Amino acid sequence: MSIFEFDEEKFKKAEREAGREAGIEEGIVLGMNNLRLLIQKMAEAGEADLLVRLADKTFLEQMCQKYQV
Repeated sequence: MSIFEFDEEKFKKAEREAGREAGIEEGIVLGMNNLRLLIQKMAEAGEADLLVRLADKTFLEQMCQKYQV
């Protein structure tokens, strides 16, 4: 293959990788926004003292469900 030939498989792989990276970045931003919203709702409800427990996955899931985040 000469350097001037188009490598379609290489191009598709690069596109998939770029899409994957964009999806990961979008997921991180969405997760951070949801966490900020949860913290705000918990603080407004007078449960700021419970924020330290959000590191516990089960508790985090319960609070997300309670506050519909």
